Amino acid sequence: VRNNYEAFITKLDPTGSSLVWSTYLGGNAADHGEDLILAQDGGLVVVGYTYSDNFPVSPGAADISYNDNRDVFVAKLNATGDALDWASYLGGADNDNRYALALDASEQIYLTGTTDSDDFPTTSGAWDRSYGGGFYGDAFVAKLNATATHLDWATYLGGEDNDHGQDIAVDSSVYVYVPGSTKSEDFPAPSGAF
Repeated sequence: VRNNYEAFITKLDPTGSSLVWSTYLGGNAADHGEDLILAQDGGLVVVGYTYSDNFPVSPGAADISYNDNRDVFVAKLNATGDALDWASYLGGADNDNRYALALDASEQIYLTGTTDSDDFPTTSGAWDRSYGGGFYGDAFVAKLNATATHLDWATYLGGEDNDHGQDIAVDSSVYVYVPGSTKSEDFPAPSGAF
């Protein structure tokens, strides 16, 4: 039985007058598609969040286990929308949500959003591995390899109150840019910032 929403991906023709294809993406509970980007092969990389403990993650994915509550998912569909190339969960034990997605020239995957999880899978050497808190949690920024089989790095971003990562971009030198919103008076703004 479906619970609330199911993610969908739809392709329309250039005039918006014809549906080329459309598909569901999800599992046995609520699933929400939040952002997508076209891959070089015409496939679609999609990010969103899921409550489904049976979301169709791939064997060998960076995270094959549903982490409870609301998890990030990242998935790739082929160009015709009739096959799932790969998919992975990403998250901790609490809610992980509000996602955006970017790809670099090598199609490495960059994600941002907000997490309430104090066990979000930050990585050794990450800029901030400490959960700041707030009722709605910290922003997170993460990088996965091009097939989502490995979490290259992940960090929290925020202060002691609510912080939200709402979009993400990567430049040609692979610097990562994240805009968002914060209620944290101690948000990490270095000396000399604008």
